[in-house]
Amino acid sequence: MMPGVIDVHIHGCNGVDFMDASKEDIKDIASSLYQEGVTSFLATTLTSDTQSLEKVCKVIKEAKEEVPSLVGIHFEGPYINAKYKGAQNPDYVKKPDLSLLEKCKNVKMITIAPEVEGGIDFIKNCEAVVAIGHTDATYDVAMEAFRAGAKCLTHTFNVMPS
Repeated sequence: MMPGVIDVHIHGCNGVDFMDASKEDIKDIASSLYQEGVTSFLATTLTSDTQSLEKVCKVIKEAKEEVPSLVGIHFEGPYINAKYKGAQNPDYVKKPDLSLLEKCKNVKMITIAPEVEGGIDFIKNCEAVVAIGHTDATYDVAMEAFRAGAKCLTHTFNVMPS
């Protein structure tokens, strides 16, 4: 016996990425995760174009009505530093803008590079949990981001300077 696991960073499962998943795919993913002890999860996106992100938000909203373990969405980007993009598509990296989150109400967590133009102000005004990641932030900028409201890191010591 162990407590259920909460996965806040999962891009998919069973050969399906949330960026392309249907409501049925998400139900299958949730079932597989439950078999592994994951009782709650955030569907994690990729840095992508606005239309694709809005589509994912719509599918997640529909699936959430039937999948109680689906807590919401983790946007991994698009407000990252292209220098530390990792597997993210640099064509879709953009400046922080709250309007996308206003359209996508199920975003519970977002990964952002606080040093990008407008990053700290975004963090101060964001209602979702903010994670620092895909970043070139200095120690001082990271501490400023935490003071502004950032709560955690994504890919600690990976796709960021040590």
